[in-house]
Amino acid sequence: MAAPALKGMSVTAIRMLTLAVTLALWELVARSGWLYQDVVPPLEKIALAFGRLLIDPLTYRHLAVTAAEVSAGFALGFAADALEDLVALQEAVAAENIARRCFKTISDHRCGCCGSHPSAPASRRFEC
Repeated sequence: MAAPALKGMSVTAIRMLTLAVTLALWELVARSGWLYQDVVPPLEKIALAFGRLLIDPLTYRHLAVTAAEVSAGFALGFAADALEDLVALQEAVAAENIARRCFKTISDHRCGCCGSHPSAPASRRFEC
């Protein structure tokens, strides 16, 4: 249930308010000295560092390498999953073939003496 103060606000307004409160709390903790400044730097310092990253051409090379590594990881994971599925399918087919052979052997078993089938009704079985 929504708080009464937020009831008439749109989702976008609530999101913007949440962001503003989070940033204000961050700045308060950064300027208060409660934590080391390198652990929770002021927002100004974060913005400057982000700006330096955006203008550095090496950043984009690192992003490309990271994207290639992530793609390779997804490809390996997909291949491993496909291989696992193939092995499971092969095992299922093999188990079905074994079961079919066993069932056929059992259902085709006839008396060596008279040739009657064990599951035939007693009236149709030959007495050995």
